[in-house]
Amino acid sequence: MLPDSASTIGTTVSGYLQGCLEQEMQALPTLFASGASGGPVTSETLGAVIDELVEATRAGLPIDGCLVALHGSFAAQGVDDADGEVLRALRALVGPSVPIYAALDQHCNVSQLMMDNADVLSVMRTYPHVDGAERALRCAELLHNALCGET
Repeated sequence: MLPDSASTIGTTVSGYLQGCLEQEMQALPTLFASGASGGPVTSETLGAVIDELVEATRAGLPIDGCLVALHGSFAAQGVDDADGEVLRALRALVGPSVPIYAALDQHCNVSQLMMDNADVLSVMRTYPHVDGAERALRCAELLHNALCGET
């Protein structure tokens, strides 16, 4: 259960959790990773992040859908599109029939790889970023609608 203040935190993750509560969907939080601006992470770090996310998701299978909070301009040494690689790994795990919805920072670089491996990419609209939770809530609503056959 989320604390009452979860929806007021304003982050994409808190928005997803609140959206799952509102849509009566069970959430399976898997991994939260964050980094500061300043250049690519090591390829080993990217591999570790993907491995941990995939293993945590695998442990929860079967699942009906994925809500993913990405920045959209994540890079690693030798990999310009780390966000796309994260989505590719999730898609390989869950298959083509499980919807993957991702909310992105407005400074994202939407790639073909990202579009090929996600069903919905929702981009924040404001700077400062005060609409992360709003974008996530919308993704959760859209995912719920899709799972109910409404979209």
